[in-house]
Amino acid sequence: MSDLTRPSAVCLGNFDGVHRGHRFLLSQTVRTAGELGLAPLCYTFEQHPSSVLRTATPLLTLPEERNTLLRECGVQPVVDDFSKICHMEPEEFFEEVLLHRLGAKAILCGDNHRFGRKAAGDTALLRRLCERSGLQLSVISPLSDNGRPISSSWLRECMERGDMETAARLLGRYPSIEGEVIVGRRLGRGMGFPTINQRLSPQRVKPRRGVYAAILSIQGRQYMGALNIGIRPTIPGEESAETHILDFDGDLYGQTIKLQLVHHLRDEVRFDSVEALRAQVLADIERVREMGRALLNSAH
Repeated sequence: MSDLTRPSAVCLGNFDGVHRGHRFLLSQTVRTAGELGLAPLCYTFEQHPSSVLRTATPLLTLPEERNTLLRECGVQPVVDDFSKICHMEPEEFFEEVLLHRLGAKAILCGDNHRFGRKAAGDTALLRRLCERSGLQLSVISPLSDNGRPISSSWLRECMERGDMETAARLLGRYPSIEGEVIVGRRLGRGMGFPTINQRLSPQRVKPRRGVYAAILSIQGRQYMGALNIGIRPTIPGEESAETHILDFDGDLYGQTIKLQLVHHLRDEVRFDSVEALRAQVLADIERVREMGRALLNSAH
């Protein structure tokens, strides 16, 4: 629960993904709060504004995961319902939410931040409002990678084309998906490599279909996994995530497992026979094992 009784330094934004650019802005919020003796808050929304204003943008992180990441950055998320404030004029939002509800004494945001009804408020208006009320305003330019501003939209592009290396660089961690382990058709077990099956959230951005090397954490221990995201064209079924976990034998049904996506190995392919599919999956598993050895060696 956020401490709204203290004056605060408030960081504004959606923070989908909590990427390196977001983390830089959040670190400045924590620093400002410390210098001024304020509570570091992050004001954001339960749903992406696009889900209210237009077609919903697929998310990099679901709200609970995003809020956990925000707390790890040292700020307390204050999560609002966008549909309840989107009608406010910019000046009303500033007065009612930032000043009165959050007790803002300092505000931080990106240089493209918009607020208020129909996104009518920009950083120029926010500066005038802050000056009038005696608030400190810091407008932070976006962090760049190879000359391009880091953004959630760029990360979505990376996920959709299977570029996990660039996504990991922008995030500062491996991109991930997660879902509850459900009962599947047990086809992998019948071919000699048991798998876990997970249903992916329709709210999240869908990574490119295909086979990935992934990292899983189970009971505090890390495992490598050969993950297939898609519809299994050789043996048709609904779209899902199916993972063979290397060197693991156990029951994970009902547990929510996070998969860190390390590398897109190949696209989905339809094979002429189950035998050909099995041979390819065994080759995929060996590639994942080799990648796991390389990752382990680089960590030491």
